[in-house]
Amino acid sequence: MRRFPFRAYGGLVLLLGMLFVAPLAAQQFTATTNTNQVSTNGTFQLSFRLANLDASSFSAPSFDAFDVVSGPNRSSRVQIVNGNASRETTYSYTLAPKRAGTLTIGPATVRVGGQTLRTQPLTIQVTQGASPTAPPGAGGAAVDLFVSAELSTEPAYPGQQVLLDYRLYTQLNVDNYNFAEEPDFPDFYTENIRRFNNPSTQVEINGKTYTTKILRRYALYPQQVGELVVPPSRIQLGVVREEQQQQRSFFFRRATQPVFVRTEPSVLLVEPLPPGAPADFSGAVGTSYNLQTRVFPKTLTTDDDLRIELTVTGNADNKRVEAPELGLPQGFEVYDPAVSNDRSYENMGMLFATKTFTYTVLPTEAGSFALAPSFTYFQPDSSRYVTLRADPVSVTVRPGSGRRAAPATDPAEESGGLRPPMTDPALQAYRPPSAFVGSPLFYLLLGAPFLLALGAIQWRKRGAQQPDTTSPEYRRRQAERVARERLGRAETHLQAGAAGPFYDEIAKGMLGYAADKLRVPNAQLDRHNIRAALAAEGFAADHVDRFLRILENCEIARFSGMDNSAAMQQTYADATAVLTGMAMG
Repeated sequence: MRRFPFRAYGGLVLLLGMLFVAPLAAQQFTATTNTNQVSTNGTFQLSFRLANLDASSFSAPSFDAFDVVSGPNRSSRVQIVNGNASRETTYSYTLAPKRAGTLTIGPATVRVGGQTLRTQPLTIQVTQGASPTAPPGAGGAAVDLFVSAELSTEPAYPGQQVLLDYRLYTQLNVDNYNFAEEPDFPDFYTENIRRFNNPSTQVEINGKTYTTKILRRYALYPQQVGELVVPPSRIQLGVVREEQQQQRSFFFRRATQPVFVRTEPSVLLVEPLPPGAPADFSGAVGTSYNLQTRVFPKTLTTDDDLRIELTVTGNADNKRVEAPELGLPQGFEVYDPAVSNDRSYENMGMLFATKTFTYTVLPTEAGSFALAPSFTYFQPDSSRYVTLRADPVSVTVRPGSGRRAAPATDPAEESGGLRPPMTDPALQAYRPPSAFVGSPLFYLLLGAPFLLALGAIQWRKRGAQQPDTTSPEYRRRQAERVARERLGRAETHLQAGAAGPFYDEIAKGMLGYAADKLRVPNAQLDRHNIRAALAAEGFAADHVDRFLRILENCEIARFSGMDNSAAMQQTYADATAVLTGMAMG
């Protein structure tokens, strides 16, 4: 009997087997949707089903053209019919399209043994739904709900606080909301306001009554003049289904249907400040400001230091507020002030900021002086420059001895400057002793060689124990010490789990260090200037990107209220590493 030449035709048999098995396996891994057409305001279900396959490493396709409302949701089912068992595993998603048109969902993949299976691509026809992006105008179709981005004032000036409210108008029962796309404000410095009076009210628009409520509020500070655009935002609203409207109980959770709305872009006209600013203009632009002064001591001599504290509080961009000129009479020398108590807080739905400038003043002449510090800001409501003047404070300066006492805090350390030379140093003439032999100087000179030798031995021993300051390891430890000092307060908030203050201190520490390292004023620190300055200092592109990415993550975390402990730990580690690299550079 002639045998089948399996060795000769084995490869052909294996190939034919794969051609039959592969289509069968592909039929066991499929992708389906519950509809082929959806509007931009709607959602649909996408399911990937595995039938009778032991699969691993499921990979979903890219959903760049969609918002993922929920998923992946994994479910399994086993069915036995006439003794035959079958099993099915399903990965499901709820998706919302971002735009109208023909959108494609790419293939998903799984691994079955040594083979990769892929689903067939799917296409979804997306139609433009009834636009809920703006109040219905004259002749427009009425809608049941929409979200409007509303600015508190227009026009505005650079540095002025402008409130941006995302306000919901609805005739339906909205149970929850979520910003599917976080707002981005490239032309503004922004702060998220979390506490404000937010009651639900009724308004009538084109004959229809809406319930309205603010979803989110931002404080925007324009950074340049011109027409600045507030980009649109995409918001997901959870609308209670009609059949669930009347069902309420402690144990019952109402079913909601996700509805996506998009705000219209807003344009804010920012005008330049009018000419004629006073010489002592501080750069503050706000509706109201308060000035508090403290002068101490009020009686002193020309040997003493005078301290003047100016604390300004208002609703302008605090980064733009510069130290005002004191305008002191002749007879005083003033050092650059130290800045402290630079913080912001929320009050009555707005953001206020306070800043304290401490001046060290050296009197050079005796006499009685009336000091009245002032602070000038621009008031947008009246379009004029307003000067606040403190009540005059009488200071009496008496003649001193000519030996200036060291201040409690050296003004040179606070301002980075140099102290003036002493104008009348007291010197005494040297008088030699009458008898040199047997005098203290004689014995001191006699023992000097032995003392020098002993000191040299100790110095060598101590030098051997000192670390090599030129070694990379020593420089790294020193750089880490500097970085941790900058982030010291952030570490305290990290241990306490206070996410908001933690991200604030991370951002302030990095911006402050960048200002010192790059010699760039705080008021000029923005994304473009930081990137250009770091590149000019020779830092690598990846180091610059990491620095800016950390700042961006801090802003996102502050706006979204993220309090994930692991994310805070990672942010602290990344910030320490970046500042260490800058210090070593």
